[in-house]
Amino acid sequence: MIDEKKLIETLKTCDFSMTPNVLVQESLEEIIEEQPKVGEWIPVSERLPKDFEKALTCDEHGNMHVMMHHHTFEVPFGIYESDARYYRPIAWMPLPKAYEVQE
Repeated sequence: MIDEKKLIETLKTCDFSMTPNVLVQESLEEIIEEQPKVGEWIPVSERLPKDFEKALTCDEHGNMHVMMHHHTFEVPFGIYESDARYYRPIAWMPLPKAYEVQE
């Protein structure tokens, strides 16, 4: 895992102005910024997971659930607690890889 913020700061301090690599630097910054943020909450207002991707979600009260998102849901993640109200996550983060038993 890398610290994407530190890597972006480092790239910004590099001087590529004398080479045609300026476009490479911009592309690298975009790619890094688009990577899933390991261990950081991503606001639902900023972006949502890919369709059918499971994620750890958190609501405004600190309740957390593992949920799946799909763009056709009425609300992000679209899980309803009851007929009258539904769970509305305000942030999410990717799930870690599942544990694999080593034999």
